[in-house]
Amino acid sequence: MSETIYLHPADAWIDREGSGINTGMAILRDEEGAEMGRFPGGWSDDQIKAALTFANRFYAKGIEMGKWYKTHEIKQVLDIKEPS
Repeated sequence: MSETIYLHPADAWIDREGSGINTGMAILRDEEGAEMGRFPGGWSDDQIKAALTFANRFYAKGIEMGKWYKTHEIKQVLDIKEPS
């Protein structure tokens, strides 16, 4: 089974060539160039990658908890009792 993540690090790149409101910012982009995160320009690539690792962990936990809550909700509607 594949891992649930927000953005795979191999598909990400850091854009430091911003203009307008992005001047001086470090923009984390996906493989298609979509903005996935915005960071102060002084952050190093390693700091941004650490933030991505953190985001991936919490994204996966959110998906996991959402599945648990949906399962719990369905069991309540169907009046399925948890084993004691």
